[in-house]
Amino acid sequence: MNLKAQNSKFEIQRAAIDSTRIIFIFSFCFLSLWGCGNLSRVRYGQETVKMAVLPVYSLSLMHQHYQPLLRYLSNETGYDVQYLSSNSYRSYGATVQNSHAHLIFCDPLNFLILRKTAGAEALAVGRAEDGGGETSGLIIVRKDSRIKRLEEMRQVKVGIASQLSAEGFLSQALSLAEAGIDVRRRIKFIPCQTMDEVINKLGRGSLEAGFIGSGAWQDSLEKEFRILARTQRIPAWVCAALPDVDPEIKNKIALALLSLDPAKEEQARVLKGLNLSGFARPEGEPLNRLEEMARRAKLPI
Repeated sequence: MNLKAQNSKFEIQRAAIDSTRIIFIFSFCFLSLWGCGNLSRVRYGQETVKMAVLPVYSLSLMHQHYQPLLRYLSNETGYDVQYLSSNSYRSYGATVQNSHAHLIFCDPLNFLILRKTAGAEALAVGRAEDGGGETSGLIIVRKDSRIKRLEEMRQVKVGIASQLSAEGFLSQALSLAEAGIDVRRRIKFIPCQTMDEVINKLGRGSLEAGFIGSGAWQDSLEKEFRILARTQRIPAWVCAALPDVDPEIKNKIALALLSLDPAKEEQARVLKGLNLSGFARPEGEPLNRLEEMARRAKLPI
């Protein structure tokens, strides 16, 4: 074969290689862009909905209790539902109003406060683990405590997360009042940031009793503590929307909560983390009754 023919054959081979290379590069770029486009829609295209959750527990326990709920709401609504948390009950209202939250999830007493101060609108109210519309607070002591009855709760050091807690103060205060004890005059309160801190301090011996919500009690605590009393029943937690939230967001979130079914395994895990059996549409009477209870306990709402 002469030189000219060899060069011609080489040019044809090189052209074929270049064509293959171009097709490969084009295909790679197309697939990459197509894949990135889908990834972008999944990760960045969802509208973010922020839920401010009352800090009953430490941050690690908050994640454990509420992450299943956020995943469920995100899957059911198509929004990217994220939670916000303040450091304490006291700063919760400021967190709600300064963080541009869309939703709040809190006990009913804090809801009443935010209904007045921030225009919160109830979307769904939790149902207690026994299926009823109300839950109760607990007064707990160590197993070796001298305190056996509510009437013996005088001059006692008691740990509380906040006096603005329905399940961790109001419920107990009303029951003690029925037993003849004015908590503001007869009990020395030791402030704790969260309910699990109340339990920890009680276990270390720096408290004589603790006020907690029934959701903070775990069966494993029976080794070290006992429940002195289950106190006044109150409405369970409320999910509410703040003003100017898109009606579509409110409707989708409310429907997702009302649809939670304890008979379905995955949804049962969500409800277990919330210490609830489900959600119901909000009714005015129980919350209005709670407002009257707060006035009797001289709470500033």
